[in-house]
Amino acid sequence: MSNLPTMPKSLAHDWRGITALIEATALRQVVPCFNGDETPHELWTSDDTQEQKAAATACGQCPVLEQCRQYGIDHPKESGVYGGLTERQRTQAARANTKAKRNS
Repeated sequence: MSNLPTMPKSLAHDWRGITALIEATALRQVVPCFNGDETPHELWTSDDTQEQKAAATACGQCPVLEQCRQYGIDHPKESGVYGGLTERQRTQAARANTKAKRNS
């Protein structure tokens, strides 16, 4: 089991919570959008589709991928790449989640 910090449930979908989790994790591991040096940090907020794809690919090995992805799906109007998903992908996932909740 990992000894990484976990986000308190009360902050699970709060921007400050995801930021704090990323910062705490980055003290021990590489978080590509925060302290990685292989991909320019600007790609995560770029409007260019190819740059967004590059950022999303770089997320693949991120230790906070799942938490970041969930934040992005829960907040699809936030700009940029979250958890390896572009804005469009996160919007689609949010719609699918809403539809699934209605059908259950």
